[in-house]
Amino acid sequence: MNNSLIDKVRMVLIENGINVGKLSQAALHSNPQNCGRITILIYEDCQKYPSYVSKIPRTIVGRQALEREQKCIQSSMATNKFLSNRIHRYYWKDEDISFIVEPYKRGRQINSLKSVLKDSPKVINWLVQLHQASSGPVWNKKDLINFSRNLINQINRYYEISQSISELLAEQDQRITNMDEFEIQASVVHGDLTPKNLLIDGDMVEVFDWEWIQEFGWPFIDTWFFLFSVSGRWKKSRTYMESGELIAKTFLGSSPLSRYVKNLIKYYNRQQKYPIDVVRCFILLTLLDVIARDHLASEVISGRSERFFKILVSIGEQSERFWKFVDSF
Repeated sequence: MNNSLIDKVRMVLIENGINVGKLSQAALHSNPQNCGRITILIYEDCQKYPSYVSKIPRTIVGRQALEREQKCIQSSMATNKFLSNRIHRYYWKDEDISFIVEPYKRGRQINSLKSVLKDSPKVINWLVQLHQASSGPVWNKKDLINFSRNLINQINRYYEISQSISELLAEQDQRITNMDEFEIQASVVHGDLTPKNLLIDGDMVEVFDWEWIQEFGWPFIDTWFFLFSVSGRWKKSRTYMESGELIAKTFLGSSPLSRYVKNLIKYYNRQQKYPIDVVRCFILLTLLDVIARDHLASEVISGRSERFFKILVSIGEQSERFWKFVDSF
């Protein structure tokens, strides 16, 4: 990290009324998942703990990603009051550099079965508030059919689909086709709502890392994505792929978290009053969305699309149990 970069970050902070003390480079991320971003911890004068964190892309691709993220966040905050009250950041861009500075968030992660049981309802409440504050376009059954079939077409292009998965997706398509007409308002979507991107501080949920934000998306994507990310934590896994097997068991109704996930969705939907068959169909659609998106960004996220595809395979091979679980909501 060169001195000119430090000076520019310091200048922006001072211009925004922050009394800058020391700047400490927390990590130099060569992992493409972070778009090659440098993360800098920022201490105000005489403070023991950091007050702010700055993320600075090192590549052209990283700068473009940060610019898209910032543009989408600003647009989303303009139409979603809940979000505007929870994201506070400074953004700087010139011909040489772009970066963001935002408050350093403290809290604990959801990293154990105990914290899953205790803190997941807080995240669901956070999502309810986010979705209720949304003012996006209204989508209907035709939009859902198009969304679903587009995802299925992508999966068929990327992977060799087995007979069991083909039958699973055909059943899903038929269920959507048989739905009653509905209207659902699109919502801001975080896109990567996993425990690594949120912290719990008392009853508050702090969400960060908005690289995958969508201004308008299906609200259930974040809800199911979060539940996928915690539903394998009923047992320690030895490998990343093995954790996918634990997740699949939850959605086949055979893990200690199966009933818990079902109750969380029931609670979520009591607040939202969405058609339950629409909510349920997004178990598979969220799987397909993550597989398709991460496959396209395979240089950004390594391994996750394969893990989610393995979950899809497990569900396809035991589809009768899966549909029994789905229909029990």
